[in-house]
Amino acid sequence: MHEPDALTAWAGRGAVQLFERDSSRFAMLLERADVHSLADVLSIDEAVTVAGRVCRRLAVPAPPALDGVLP
Repeated sequence: MHEPDALTAWAGRGAVQLFERDSSRFAMLLERADVHSLADVLSIDEAVTVAGRVCRRLAVPAPPALDGVLP
């Protein structure tokens, strides 16, 4: 799986949104990412909670074209 395929599967849920791609040029037009990071969170408990929420959002079924490709 390549990065544009993953971004398409996530559809902006937990990751930046992919607006357009040109595979022949290895180019992607992406949503602008927010400047915040987990390093900005002062509480370790809050950082773990946020990381868990992001992981849940990224846990989506593989696209049908990849079904059975990964172990």
